[in-house]
Amino acid sequence: RSSAASDVYKRQFGTFDVERHTVVEIIPIEGTFWKRLEGDISVGLSYTKSTDLLQFNLGGKARYRRLKSQTDFNYNSIISSQTDEPEKTNSSLQLTHFRFFKQKWFYRGDAVGSRNDELGIDFRGSIAGGVGRHVVQTNRVHFLVSALLSGNREFTRDSEVTNNLELVFDTELMAFRYDTPKLELDSGVAFFYSLTTDNRYRVNFDARLSLELGLKDFFWDIGQIYYLYDSEPSNRAIAKDDYGVISGLRYKF
Repeated sequence: RSSAASDVYKRQFGTFDVERHTVVEIIPIEGTFWKRLEGDISVGLSYTKSTDLLQFNLGGKARYRRLKSQTDFNYNSIISSQTDEPEKTNSSLQLTHFRFFKQKWFYRGDAVGSRNDELGIDFRGSIAGGVGRHVVQTNRVHFLVSALLSGNREFTRDSEVTNNLELVFDTELMAFRYDTPKLELDSGVAFFYSLTTDNRYRVNFDARLSLELGLKDFFWDIGQIYYLYDSEPSNRAIAKDDYGVISGLRYKF
């Protein structure tokens, strides 16, 4: 922690001693805005000759950490192109703010924009808020759960506009191996239950396994899996679900 940030911390919380074995993670809080930013950028490209399918994916993540809060920015886009088929896009942009409390509890607020041609969604914008807790927090595994109330507005391919209210149960699991080469697993499942449309629910699942390369801060995303399901998609949806496996390179900063 920088001297400026350390002074702020002491004024707010004072000083105290802890046993070394109780510390599982130390997060430095720097004194300037730019030094508090961390994140990664990933890019991947795949082509299958038998189906003439070309896929390009671009992703990015940024995190800004303060003493009692954290703000995450996530972007991911997958563009699929195939002969005699229209181009398909699956993309999402998410801003999440955490406010931390005692006993591993936190408040969480989300703002999300997404598009999925396979599910017939031209654009879905949502605002959500709720509480969560770090259930497991060790130097090898982080597991957290959140419960939120979400309101969204959907614009579908058949020009229909709907407003929806949903209960959201979200989980995230992160596992690490710090031995060289480093290995990271980042996965999550979100379940959306509609309060305004009978018998409608949605599921979002994603998982990414990354291996550190010889170059500093470069990782190979060995496999990134995603699965999206909507029990009541729009009339113009191609299917009720969308899934894929992609791979690429990632740079952490």
